[in-house]
Amino acid sequence: MRIPFSTLRYGAGGAQDWGLNFERKIRRNSEQSTWARLPRQFDVYRISLAGTLTLEAPARRTVTVSPYALVDGFKDYRVGSAEVDFGLQIGGDAKIGINQSLTLDLTVNTDFAQAEVDDQQVNLTRFSLFFPEKRAFFLENAGTFTVGAGRSAELFFSRRIGLQGGREVPIPAGARLTGKVGDFQIGLLNIQTSEAYDIDDETGLRAQIAPANNFGVLRAYREFGNRSQLGAIFVSRLNTTDADDHNLTYGIDGRLGIGDALTFDGWASITTTPAPAGEEAPGSGFNDGEYGFAGGMRYVTRDWQVTTGYRQVGDAFNPEVGFVNRRGYRHLNFRFLRHLRTESVPWFREFRPHISGNAFWTLGGFNESYLVHFDNHFAFENGAFFQLPGFNLTGEGLEEPFEIREDIVIPAGTYNSIDWEFRANTNRGAPSRCRSDGRSAGSTAGRASAPTRHSRTAIATSSPRTSARTTST
Repeated sequence: MRIPFSTLRYGAGGAQDWGLNFERKIRRNSEQSTWARLPRQFDVYRISLAGTLTLEAPARRTVTVSPYALVDGFKDYRVGSAEVDFGLQIGGDAKIGINQSLTLDLTVNTDFAQAEVDDQQVNLTRFSLFFPEKRAFFLENAGTFTVGAGRSAELFFSRRIGLQGGREVPIPAGARLTGKVGDFQIGLLNIQTSEAYDIDDETGLRAQIAPANNFGVLRAYREFGNRSQLGAIFVSRLNTTDADDHNLTYGIDGRLGIGDALTFDGWASITTTPAPAGEEAPGSGFNDGEYGFAGGMRYVTRDWQVTTGYRQVGDAFNPEVGFVNRRGYRHLNFRFLRHLRTESVPWFREFRPHISGNAFWTLGGFNESYLVHFDNHFAFENGAFFQLPGFNLTGEGLEEPFEIREDIVIPAGTYNSIDWEFRANTNRGAPSRCRSDGRSAGSTAGRASAPTRHSRTAIATSSPRTSARTTST
């Protein structure tokens, strides 16, 4: 495998030391090997335990420009002797290395034609789905701007820029500056979008779907020893044609590492959204409900994995350039897992009994949902595995009726159920292997769907020249 130096970020050329680690997985032996030795409870992403690579790096290119030209033509063949309407769009991206640790990215008339299509999802819940960012310009150095709870309460979510209701919004210009200044990692982003229009399905007239907006992000954090860090973020959306239409998000976040095993982390944020003239703020409580915060703990050793977390989001928390899938709730989660290894039994690796769960309550104390999971994993030295038992206690609560679609309404109430699950597989590195799983669910209290059962078994064989698979359900 070859990795071009041009794809990597580093300072000036010459002799230097890089932190590096590699991982190799040998499935037939159920083995994981790393270049730099790691304690069993950590993975290859534990950068503080990486090895050191000494090398001679070539000088970096300081400027890279990627221009493009897009030509299109339109002709209405329903009209006799119609003229062809041609269009031309010119733009591009540029990457400029300001110094050894700062990089400036510029974009003009941004073209996202090469972005991947979103994976199709079906929403069977009461809350918004999360679609990850796939546009290259926003993916680069995206981790610098990440603050909040992933896929649940993110203070900055780049898909809010250049998209509106699934429609593309033109981006005339934008800039991003990322890197390190002194002891601080910084990120600055500013994007200007134009007005966007679409045809209204009901009236057939051209209607505005998004005004011209300016999006800004300021992010800075400092890393300390032992995985600790402290940072802040500011995110804004400003309507450039209406000063009263804006949204501001302020946030802080931090992480504290104690020893090698214990880590605390958390974040807190408030937002500002002007209410329309003559109307009161829609939320209640601190900052009129425009707040959110969370804290958690993780304890990982050779024998134990313990995590707990708490999150609360106000009923009007509104980071418009972020992502929030639900509002007005309190959330608690936990997980306790024990590794029981049998060193004296050569063919068996470990037991992993564990319990995990999470629950959501409204700010008024009503339990909207919960999940408690009891399980035990049996892992064999050759990679074979089975779980027994796997029990889930689940519940969903509705304070008011929920309409799935016209004439299909779920009444208010609490719906509890218990389901049982089983998974097993033989050695996945063997020429012939088998995988099986099953699930059974039913109600225990309240009103729930009728009991259901599902099972599936797959048998696969392979050789250097042929392969076959059979499945039964």
